[in-house]
Amino acid sequence: MKCPHCGRELTGDDSRCPRCGMPIAQSVESYTPTNTQNTQPAYQQPARQPAYEQQPAYEYAPQPAYYEPAVERSRGFRPWVVIVLGALVLALGGVVAYLLINRGGEKEATTEEVANAQTSTVESQEFTSPTLGTYVYTGPVVTDATGQLVPNGHGRAEFRKGDFAGATYEGPFVLGAMDGVDAVYFFDNGDRFEGTFHNNLFDYGTIRLKSTGQTFTGPFKDGEPDAERGTWK
Repeated sequence: MKCPHCGRELTGDDSRCPRCGMPIAQSVESYTPTNTQNTQPAYQQPARQPAYEQQPAYEYAPQPAYYEPAVERSRGFRPWVVIVLGALVLALGGVVAYLLINRGGEKEATTEEVANAQTSTVESQEFTSPTLGTYVYTGPVVTDATGQLVPNGHGRAEFRKGDFAGATYEGPFVLGAMDGVDAVYFFDNGDRFEGTFHNNLFDYGTIRLKSTGQTFTGPFKDGEPDAERGTWK
């Protein structure tokens, strides 16, 4: 056992410490030491350091890409450009004039041919054309600019080969083309068209469908019923 004051070893019979005289029976908690030479100063909490303020991260601003300024070159007068453009304009004008002259000549030749052609009549004569295919025709004919006989006038054609095979046409022809009013076209499936033809196509009239009984009356566009301007019933 040791003295709580000076730390000397004590015996069980000691009521006081032989060194410092402290009563041994006194509790350590209630004893207030008189000798403060060895008393340690009370521990003081160090002052709180200010919180470290983190500096904002440096934001790197990307530098714009460097573009080398374009060097402006002087645009002087270039006579060769004017010459080339002028030649192109003259060439284009010549082509347009040629087409207009030839088109006019074809129309005049066609009109003159129809007016002065000698009309004759054939019966059940076979004709072939790239558009109508092969057909047997009865009616008036004329000689066209190539010297070939072609249907011209009101006649009847029965188509044997080609896109019109199986159909029959009764109506006007103009130099081998189905063209004119008061024409009747009988399809191979029993459908029927009555009206006007223009250049081998339905132009205006009424078509009757045998299978459904429906009819369309009105204009046709590229040979097909124009539903926007005509009427189905």
